[in-house]
Amino acid sequence: MESSQKAKAIEFDRGRGLRGSRPLLVSDFSLLRGVNGVVRRTNETLFANSIMAKKKAAKKKKGGAKNGPSIPDEWKDKTLEELKELVEGLEDEHAQAQRKRNATQQEHVTLQSLVDVARGEMLDTEMRIERKDLEIENLRQDNKAELQVYEQKTNFIR
Repeated sequence: MESSQKAKAIEFDRGRGLRGSRPLLVSDFSLLRGVNGVVRRTNETLFANSIMAKKKAAKKKKGGAKNGPSIPDEWKDKTLEELKELVEGLEDEHAQAQRKRNATQQEHVTLQSLVDVARGEMLDTEMRIERKDLEIENLRQDNKAELQVYEQKTNFIR
């Protein structure tokens, strides 16, 4: 595309900024250069410049990058057979730790279920106590009402 065609595609209006029939390219900003090569700053040019800005480099971790897991010094001097025995021992320890953990988790689940059952029984017992208290209160009111009736009858007889 020739520069005259670019000039036709992009119009610069001082009141409105850049207008065009296509998106702006970085090469189009050369058309906006005025006398003495000074670029006229508009919102559109600043926006386009911010889009075309270089990406920031990712931050590097401090301490340098390690190629792989570090090997303890005590393992470096061992032979292949000794390392195999060490691996078997570590696998046994790992399996034993897993069994312990599973047993502990099972114990936790059992205790939790017992706590839930006890909590349910406690709520049931509290509800029964509330019902008995209400029943006792009703019986007291009935008894009080009967006593008043008998007192009225005795007063009427006198």
